[in-house]
Amino acid sequence: TISRALICGFIAPLFYVIIFGNGAAIIFTLLYNFSQAENYNIASKLLSFASIIPSLIAEIFLYTIYVFRNKNFKINFKGDYICNIWKIPLLNVDILAAYIESVNFYFHYNDHNMHYLKSYGDYTNKIDDVCIKDYLSISYSICFILFTMFVFFQLF
Repeated sequence: TISRALICGFIAPLFYVIIFGNGAAIIFTLLYNFSQAENYNIASKLLSFASIIPSLIAEIFLYTIYVFRNKNFKINFKGDYICNIWKIPLLNVDILAAYIESVNFYFHYNDHNMHYLKSYGDYTNKIDDVCIKDYLSISYSICFILFTMFVFFQLF
């Protein structure tokens, strides 16, 4: 939920305001709201496509935080990074968040009428209030930095 709020609620609208203007951000927001309804499968696919670049922006920030915090450059996406960018761009953001907080991330998906559960990470830590508050503060920090850049970009 935090990753979705970061991407779809903040980064994407700011990105679309900068690139295409206010109308594009409003269209993105409407698309997001329609995609939350289960009956609008086309809206979900369009939202996924429209979230690619905003997700990559968030991934740059999260990866930088991961490198400084964990002193490690390697993250195991289990060979799904490129596929996730095109199909489910928010998944890579969630995986990075799990690596930053040193917890496992489990993803449930359905493929050819079979249900699968994929695990990312090799940690034994549990998700607790401290992890959630820490990731929330990281998200707020990213929002603050991007909003500052947005205001600076609008002034000049």
